Amino acid sequence: MESGKINEANDVALHMSKIEEEEAVRKERENAEALSSMAESSSPSFSVNILVGSSQRNLELAQPENLRYRGGQVPTLPISSTSKEIRDSSSRTGSNKVSTPRGTSKKAGDDDADDDADDENTNVETRVLLLVFLEHFLWLLKTLFVKTVAAHYQCKRFFDRIKEAIFHQHVVEVLSGSPSRDNSGTSTSISQMFSELRRKKKGKREELIKWLRKMKQEKTSAWTMKEFVDVISTSKLSIVADDDDEQKDKKIPSEDEARKAANRIFNKVSRNYTTDIECHMSEKFIKKEDLQPYFDEKEVEDVFLLIKGEAEGEEIKKKDLKEWLLNVYNECKALACSLKDSNTAIEELNRLSSGVILIVIIIAWLLIMGVLTTTVLLFISSQLLLVVFMFGNTLKTVFEATIFVFVVHPFDVNDRCVIDGVQMVVEEMNLLTTVVLKYDNEKIYYPNAVLATKPIGNFYKSPDMSDSIELAVDISTTVDQIKALKEKIENYENSEFWQPQHSVVVKDFDDVNKMKMAFCFTHKMNFQNYVKRNARRSDLILELKTILEDLHIKYHMLPLQAQLIGLGFPPLPR
Repeated sequence: MESGKINEANDVALHMSKIEEEEAVRKERENAEALSSMAESSSPSFSVNILVGSSQRNLELAQPENLRYRGGQVPTLPISSTSKEIRDSSSRTGSNKVSTPRGTSKKAGDDDADDDADDENTNVETRVLLLVFLEHFLWLLKTLFVKTVAAHYQCKRFFDRIKEAIFHQHVVEVLSGSPSRDNSGTSTSISQMFSELRRKKKGKREELIKWLRKMKQEKTSAWTMKEFVDVISTSKLSIVADDDDEQKDKKIPSEDEARKAANRIFNKVSRNYTTDIECHMSEKFIKKEDLQPYFDEKEVEDVFLLIKGEAEGEEIKKKDLKEWLLNVYNECKALACSLKDSNTAIEELNRLSSGVILIVIIIAWLLIMGVLTTTVLLFISSQLLLVVFMFGNTLKTVFEATIFVFVVHPFDVNDRCVIDGVQMVVEEMNLLTTVVLKYDNEKIYYPNAVLATKPIGNFYKSPDMSDSIELAVDISTTVDQIKALKEKIENYENSEFWQPQHSVVVKDFDDVNKMKMAFCFTHKMNFQNYVKRNARRSDLILELKTILEDLHIKYHMLPLQAQLIGLGFPPLPR
């Protein structure tokens, strides 16, 4: 009886222990599920220490997908303690203590350091890209500034001269080529000259010339102006020479070759015309009908007036053609030198602008990269103040010279100017200095900043200039003689050299025995070619001398009263 009760009590105790074990397993399973949910929201693999009783168990958890049930069974956790130890540990701790291992905090710190390093690298890359963009943008602005200044400067100063030079070269090469309207045998330099223009405007050579002559300065693009400058700078005046039944380009390197080329063109184009029927005399001229095989009707008139120039009559003489070709040669040479010096000045401006932009870029690099701190900035500012104090006058001089060259620009190369009352010819023009030649070929270097403060006269850019001749005549000269003098001067046979407006003025009386007169007249030219001006003036003075002699206009000095006083010498014997 008692043994049966004991067995029943053991069965109850065993059953209760099983229930407690199942309850402990269920709680541990719930803890495992809670830890698995934590693993899904944090790192892919971690360790959990579970305090079970007096011992610490390390539970390794894998990826969430590895925690799925396999075969419908719930995974069990390794448990070495009894249910009583579990209850005791649960009662002592109150709950399961969850902690991360030592390696977990270290790994998290490394991840934060890597993130900070990545952010810093990204920040540096962004700054570098910003600096590269800023550098290219500033350099683009500098290039656009220099190109705009160059195009405006060259278009304003040389547009008309370039048009005339190209047309003159066209006329020279057409006249030296075959007499055909299509000009198929003319020089290839004109074709090379307009190779770039043909890309924009299709057509024959004559159409390109007409288009060129109709162009206006304000409608000319910078690209077209650049092509014009390149054409004049690289090409020289040339004619078409017939050598062995082939037509080739022949450059004109000097004035002697220009005279020979003028003789060759005149002998080719001119014809014999009878000048005296009775004496059967003939002379070679070039008339308008002689130019018709080379040009169309409208161009014939323009070319005839162009070559004939100031000369009167309906024909072109050899002297007129030679003088015109010499002027064309000298003008092309002077224009090429002017364009060369302008390009030199523009290059100096480009280098100066590049230096300024480089300094700005360096300062921008230091600022954006954080190298330029407040202390460094104050140091650089102090040094800049020192540089400005030392080189402030130089910077002022450079600025004034730049304004003088690109804004004022009172002369070009080969212009005859008057500076400080002395005539000089401009030999070379740079950004900071100008080289001039005096009448005796003395070379003088003028700083442009100094020239900016001086009044400058320019003969080349002046219109037809006036001149005067002063003379003194006897006070006994009658009014009729003076009127006759005016009429003869007006009928001067070389009047094509002078404007019709002239005057003979009586200025003053002097010593009651003479009158001061002045003959004022205007040349049909300016004084750029001073030798030519002096030659015309000399011819006019000789003509005046002849007129005065014909009119018996003279000058007599006042009679002088001489008194002879005896010095005590004995009289001479008879």
